[in-house]
Amino acid sequence: MARRLLNLLTALSLVLCVAVIALWMRSHWRSDRIAYVAPTWTVSLGSKSGSMRLSFATTTATTSKVGWRVTSAPFDPDAVELDGSPYEAFGYTDYTFSARGDTARIRLLRMPHWSATLQLLLLPFGVVIRMRRSSSRIRRGLCSACGCDLRATRDRCPECAAENRAIISN
Repeated sequence: MARRLLNLLTALSLVLCVAVIALWMRSHWRSDRIAYVAPTWTVSLGSKSGSMRLSFATTTATTSKVGWRVTSAPFDPDAVELDGSPYEAFGYTDYTFSARGDTARIRLLRMPHWSATLQLLLLPFGVVIRMRRSSSRIRRGLCSACGCDLRATRDRCPECAAENRAIISN
């Protein structure tokens, strides 16, 4: 069960990595945003200029236009964040606005696409390294789990009691 879960998470990580790379390339000529709008809050994920932005906004005002919204616009190289910082920086910002008796709070988390790509590749690289180490141990007559010498025992490892995969596969 644990191996299937690891395989599923590895595949999901690779699919998300490909999606982030596609957004990364697209972000240099398009500004994309997907958002879910509820009556008093909004969650959105944006991609622009090589960076992603996750935001969560709450407000005292209510809206009747509830649901998903997807927007895409041509890239504007002169655009900056609400605080004047460039879009491509790492960062977390928390804003509170008041206008016409309503208050809004916006929390922004910014991350470059390259950072998300590296994070999503950690699990697949770990799985590949583990597979290579295991197959190398099997070829040398060692236990694939702990690396103990299996020449004296044929069926199970004397250290960890793991089955000898070299015998099973032959």
